[in-house]
Amino acid sequence: MVGSATGRVMEKVPSWLERLLLPQLSEIKGSILVLGTKIDAVGSKLGSRIDSVENKVDSLRNGLKADIGRVEQRVVSLEKTLDVVRELGDLQAQFAEFKASQRRTAGVPG
Repeated sequence: MVGSATGRVMEKVPSWLERLLLPQLSEIKGSILVLGTKIDAVGSKLGSRIDSVENKVDSLRNGLKADIGRVEQRVVSLEKTLDVVRELGDLQAQFAEFKASQRRTAGVPG
């Protein structure tokens, strides 16, 4: 008798487990599917943000390159102006020397 009672209980265990576990497994499966959908949505938003940041970086890089180009042109222009100023200073010094030598040869005091 005891053996047959144990046998009947053992036969019912799989159906009990099934009744207890299947709803929970279905709930877990649903949660995993929802989580997967949320992860996909976050990935999509993240991808869009990354694209937006890359576009902004490209725009800033292009602007910076243009600014650097303008600064380089300005530096070249200033270097040329500085050369002219130096030459003008040299000419002024030479002219002052010339005037001084003319006065000396003419006997005019400095």
